[in-house]
Amino acid sequence: MRYDLLDEATLTDPYPVLAALRDQAPATWHEGMECRLVTCYADCLRVLRVRRVLRDH
Repeated sequence: MRYDLLDEATLTDPYPVLAALRDQAPATWHEGMECRLVTCYADCLRVLRVRRVLRDH
């Protein structure tokens, strides 16, 4: 699935695109932004916790 953060439809209503990403690719590489996209809130919290643990050790 293609995700364009600055697409007019996404800017107007991002929720359908984010729901589709959660279903099809909950964690994926975004080539244009050169970063990993994590679309599920619980997964985002896990990523932040892991980063905090790694930083603190």
